[in-house]
Amino acid sequence: MKRLKYILLSFVLAFGALSSCDEKLDINTDPLAATSADPNAVLPFVFVQYSSRKVTELGTRIPDVSQYISDTFNSPKNGNTSIFLTGNTWGMMYNQILGNLSLVKADAEAAGSTSNNVNAIATIMSAHIFYELTSLWEEIPFTQALNGQEFPSPEFDEQQVVLNGIVDMYDEAIALIDSRPAEGNFAITANSDMFYGGDMASWRILANSLKLRALMMLRSGGANVDAQINATLNQPLMESNGQAAFLEYSGQPGAQNGMLTIIT
Repeated sequence: MKRLKYILLSFVLAFGALSSCDEKLDINTDPLAATSADPNAVLPFVFVQYSSRKVTELGTRIPDVSQYISDTFNSPKNGNTSIFLTGNTWGMMYNQILGNLSLVKADAEAAGSTSNNVNAIATIMSAHIFYELTSLWEEIPFTQALNGQEFPSPEFDEQQVVLNGIVDMYDEAIALIDSRPAEGNFAITANSDMFYGGDMASWRILANSLKLRALMMLRSGGANVDAQINATLNQPLMESNGQAAFLEYSGQPGAQNGMLTIIT
């Protein structure tokens, strides 16, 4: 009987220890972990990352191929290429740009119509990034992309599937802009929307213009999209460089990158 008591006591203590561990682990949360994506904090990061890819890795590759700087930077024409010169673009566009835009979009959808402006910006930028990805690599993850839990190894979609999806994304963004409430919209600051300062009319023009480009690429591949092209041509489109979306770098003294001023 005494031995049985010791056995029962051991089971009770072991069970209590396990319960205690479970309770401790239940409160082991990261107090610094972000639970939402504030557009005014995330969008500037997205714009800068996108611009950096254009003026560093991709910008270097394109001028080199077209011989603008081939006399001084000629490794590709000599067959000396590296995955790090363009491979970073793939990872950064999917992880740092599209990944963050998906968080912004999810929060905007949860907030409702007052965040339609935020949702539209995230959708337009996402569509544009997918367009650049398929222009560079043709077949890319699209329908299963950005859903790592369900699709840890997303399938690569054919370019026509991607382009049709991109056109749908632009249509979605335009509909979001058109259905904004008259008042109470999320306040997008000029510092966060580094392209248009929250001017949704300009974003709508950009969406139409980029949609037209995607449709033209579909048509060049043999798709019958003439009706869609004609309909888009009747929408407001870019008419001057003043309507372009670009990140303007400051030319003021002291605005240069400090790392580039180090003399060795």
